[in-house]
Amino acid sequence: MTRGRSPHNPTDPAERGALLSSQSPPFLLVFRTIWPEPLSLRSMRILQTRHTVEFIAPPELGELTSIVQGAVLLFTLQLHNFGRKQSLDGLSIAVDDDGIMLTPNAFRAPGITAISAKFPHGVETGKVLDAIDDDGIGRCKLVDAFVEMTKVMREPISARRTAQRHLNAFVASLTSST
Repeated sequence: MTRGRSPHNPTDPAERGALLSSQSPPFLLVFRTIWPEPLSLRSMRILQTRHTVEFIAPPELGELTSIVQGAVLLFTLQLHNFGRKQSLDGLSIAVDDDGIMLTPNAFRAPGITAISAKFPHGVETGKVLDAIDDDGIGRCKLVDAFVEMTKVMREPISARRTAQRHLNAFVASLTSST
């Protein structure tokens, strides 16, 4: 899991994006498996103590489902650090086989196989949170992009191409309803 990790601060601290994770230390995630339905902001239970965040997933779900839920949860927490009205102009969403993240990021750089897409002008964190919370096409495309990236070591070219297509569809869905 350390592959793709960056030194403590890989970007210029003056850059707006360096603030993404600087408001709180990086989270250590502890996964347990007792979650009865798919992860959504309305249904998830997050137990947070100091620097540990715990989310609970169902035992009948496969390992990949738990990994996907963890990636979506981490991305959601990153967005929550910004608040619902923060503009994402100039920032990108990156997906690698370790997760989904806003970039630039002060604590982790995307892995070498990562794909990314810039957020369109005018997109705020609330719009992205709503797209993730809604179980519609936007969330599906983001999840599909991450699932494809988990295959990147086995099928490097086709997985990256398919994942990029899904990520672009997710970002496009953020402006289609405005």
